[in-house]
Amino acid sequence: NRSMKPAEPPRGSGKKWKQTENAMLNLFFPNATQVMFVPLWNAANSQWFAGCFCWNTVETRVFSPSVELSSVLGFGSSIMAECNRVQSLISDRQKGDFIGSISHELRSPLHGILAATEFLHSTDLDEFQLSLLETINACGRTPLDTMNQVLDFSKIISLERTWRQLKRNNRTSPAELTS
Repeated sequence: NRSMKPAEPPRGSGKKWKQTENAMLNLFFPNATQVMFVPLWNAANSQWFAGCFCWNTVETRVFSPSVELSSVLGFGSSIMAECNRVQSLISDRQKGDFIGSISHELRSPLHGILAATEFLHSTDLDEFQLSLLETINACGRTPLDTMNQVLDFSKIISLERTWRQLKRNNRTSPAELTS
């Protein structure tokens, strides 16, 4: 559809461009006496998120910068704050899922390695073999301990987030959370 393509400024006078612009606005907002466009900027991603068009068909009603524009800008800021909050929750949930799945994938083989070192430790080993076995055991326990700490930390963060959300919704008190 040709009418959906963005208009390019005609060469020559600014008057022709203004006429083209007015024609496009009339196409999308018939009978509008005023049209206001407010872009919604996502500061978290440093990109435009959406845009808001407001229009008026009553000739005696006039959009003012101090009232209507300020209200729409405030509404847009509220929308972006909520979008960023939801995106943050989604991101946190994805991080938790990733940590949970990757830790399982890494912990299972490490448990196998550590169990094998315990079995080998009960066999007859010379001093060099025992030294290698202790190195394998220590190297296996370090990432296992790290993953356990990361999992514990992610559980703490998840509980804090749940507590904040419940507190924000005034559904329960902190004392009820611990019971």
